Amino acid sequence: MQYKGKRVNLSNYNKEFENLSRDSRDVIRSAILDDTPLGVYVDKFGRDPYMLWQIKLGLDEYLDSRWFSIAKSGEALYKVRELSNKGINIDTLLDFVTEETPDVYLGYILRWYEMGVNVEKYKFDILPEKLLNVFDFGLKRGFPMYLFNTGKAYRYSERYIKSCLVIMSNRKSIEGFLDGDWDESILETLGEYSKSKYYDRVIKYTEKCITLSLLEALLKCVKSGMLDKDLERIFVVDEEGYYVYDSFRVEVFLKAFEKDLDFSSLLDTSLSIKDLYLRLDELELTKNTKIKGRLGKY
Repeated sequence: MQYKGKRVNLSNYNKEFENLSRDSRDVIRSAILDDTPLGVYVDKFGRDPYMLWQIKLGLDEYLDSRWFSIAKSGEALYKVRELSNKGINIDTLLDFVTEETPDVYLGYILRWYEMGVNVEKYKFDILPEKLLNVFDFGLKRGFPMYLFNTGKAYRYSERYIKSCLVIMSNRKSIEGFLDGDWDESILETLGEYSKSKYYDRVIKYTEKCITLSLLEALLKCVKSGMLDKDLERIFVVDEEGYYVYDSFRVEVFLKAFEKDLDFSSLLDTSLSIKDLYLRLDELELTKNTKIKGRLGKY
């Protein structure tokens, strides 16, 4: 084996590399026996016997030497060799991964490549490391995770993306959620709703500014059979983008609807919650009086 212009053999390698560990010297001994040109890698990796061993095996297997610079650890290089030995053409990735690619990303890229994912569709330079695990989760289940691989990815959390995946799994669109601006608890709740027959009507009246309590009130209204003409009056947004009525008022409107009362007069925003309930009682009293009046004629 050549090392810095000198011939290293079994009789002098221990002395030549006496500053290295026994494990590293064992790798060098193996390279000498197999006539593996490991010498150019000893100075850089001599103190990492596992990496040195993986390079030695890679050289024996005629692995493209560029992988020795791209993989930063023996573990990463082992994965490269593993795929190569399975007959997978990993060299097509050499135009995609570079020496700047961190090992944590390389590990996922190799795993996804083995799964058959078209990794070239992904921009790993704008994919936060914190999302690698949830991307792995999604890709294993066949989701088009490139939808989340945008300049807005920094806004996403694992919880946010998983809620989107739940919605997608129920064959509903997530286009409106890709801006990353939605509250996680709202998105998670919508994920739960997405498997119900009410989802399409709920989402029709759901804006980013909705609160969890108002969203729950909206679902109650939809489940009650309230028509769109009524929902449009209740779940209205003002010029600043906020709902006009909060969940407390909506609950009053819903009570009126369930009692078959005309709740138009309850839509007065100047009324306090206390006044709303008083007016609700008046509407119910008026209705009952009319019913009693009609019954009294018979």
